[in-house]
Amino acid sequence: MITKILKLYYPVDRWIVNQKFGENLSTLYGKLGLLGHNGIDLHSIDGQAIRAAHDGVVVFADHDDASGLGITLRTNEMFNHHGIPTFYKTIYWHLKEGSIRVQPGQQVKTGQIIAGADNTGLSEGTHLHFGLKPVYRDEASFVWYNIEPDNGYKGAIDPNEFFTGEYAAVYCPQQQAVYGEDNSNVAVLQRKLAKLGYFTHFVTGYYGDITAQAVLAFQKDNQVASLLDLIWLRGRSFGPKSVEKINSLINTAI
Repeated sequence: MITKILKLYYPVDRWIVNQKFGENLSTLYGKLGLLGHNGIDLHSIDGQAIRAAHDGVVVFADHDDASGLGITLRTNEMFNHHGIPTFYKTIYWHLKEGSIRVQPGQQVKTGQIIAGADNTGLSEGTHLHFGLKPVYRDEASFVWYNIEPDNGYKGAIDPNEFFTGEYAAVYCPQQQAVYGEDNSNVAVLQRKLAKLGYFTHFVTGYYGDITAQAVLAFQKDNQVASLLDLIWLRGRSFGPKSVEKINSLINTAI
């Protein structure tokens, strides 16, 4: 008997809900055959990193007539859904053109950046529409029908009860980073630098000039880089000494 319950981690680096599941603020939902909003709308800025909320496989990464550019992930294992063993799908809609970093069949890890936010499709502003659906074990990857097809939301359920309250990026390795990287490890670094007051911008997971400036200030203050490195690298490398120092200052992931 399967007893494990699905756990989801936040797919964006700031958790601000614009519209909850089930709310009906527009006649659009009725036209689509829905009782109300079939997901959670999350505040995002243009191009903001969207992350996988769980380990899984990409089953869709393309355009949808109503939802614009989107991605669907399916869990790799089955979970207990009200006594029924099932896989789950998470849905990420209104993504930015040209931002998708994954393709169908690809395995992804929790916290991995999969795309950037935008307002493609039937959307009035940049945000992430995040949805959740339990599915049959033998269901084809592209099919939406599932074990709750007649619930008024075309099988979608409220994701809110599955969130752990933690950001996915903090579970990624705390390791060295270099200029130009764009991943969850850099997001962890940015969070830690922000905690110490060095990074004051939006967490993106990209190691660019802004992150390099924060790293340089951290390395100068904590004497974890040689004078030559400070002059030539200018914060473009976060090496072993820097990692050891920042982890000694912050004992737990942010």
